[in-house]
Amino acid sequence: MSYLKQAFFLKLPVPPLGNIPVNIIVLLGFLMLGFGHPGFWLLGLGIEAAFLFGVSTNKRFRRSVDAQKQSLSEQDFAEQWKKLVTQLDYQKQARLQKLQQKCDQIIEKNRETASTEYMADSNEAALRQLSWLYLKLLISQSNLESLGNHSQESDLTKKISQLTNDLKDSAVPNSIRESKTATLTIMQKRLENMTRAKSSLQEIESDLNRIDAQVDLALENATIQGQPQAIAGNIDLFSSALDENFYGESAKTIANLDQSLRQKE
Repeated sequence: MSYLKQAFFLKLPVPPLGNIPVNIIVLLGFLMLGFGHPGFWLLGLGIEAAFLFGVSTNKRFRRSVDAQKQSLSEQDFAEQWKKLVTQLDYQKQARLQKLQQKCDQIIEKNRETASTEYMADSNEAALRQLSWLYLKLLISQSNLESLGNHSQESDLTKKISQLTNDLKDSAVPNSIRESKTATLTIMQKRLENMTRAKSSLQEIESDLNRIDAQVDLALENATIQGQPQAIAGNIDLFSSALDENFYGESAKTIANLDQSLRQKE
């Protein structure tokens, strides 16, 4: 149906008028002629059916339509990617940019020296996947860091200790005791979250360093050996930071880009 739709609204260059919808204009012409003689309507329908069938089944036309769709998809992907990157602080953006520059160098060298086009395309897809994993890890890292720093954790520990001591006092009225108990429960949960976040941050940093090392190795192989080797785009990460719960408000955008990448594989 998409090919038929594109064929129906097909525009052709007509000097000096520019690109005009020739098919629609011809149809309107037969419509006007049909008011003089109904036979033109039947003739117009026959010509239109033959035109749509011929154009929509043409391989060259289909490739052109597919290329337009791909171009729009790539543009949307780039815009969504940029939206995610702008949510990172300057340091994380610079770290991602450094990785992507190395990936671009590898891709360029692979195009020059790869024995087959398949090898170059496969490595480019793998590097794109690694960059995507890297960006998701940075987003998770940023969200976890927002939970608090060491000083906040220390302050929270002191408050928990103070509340615990206060509740040991039997003279504390029941109404105040209930309030302090509820506050203590909340603070303990916050401390648990901070502890888990600190552990996850360590795992994320380990995974980021692992991707850095893998890309550095690929760049060295492409530069020194002069013969590109297959690059693995899927790696087993140590952290669980690729869970959607770590993405915060970016979860929906990341899910859309994940789906787009799967369709390209």
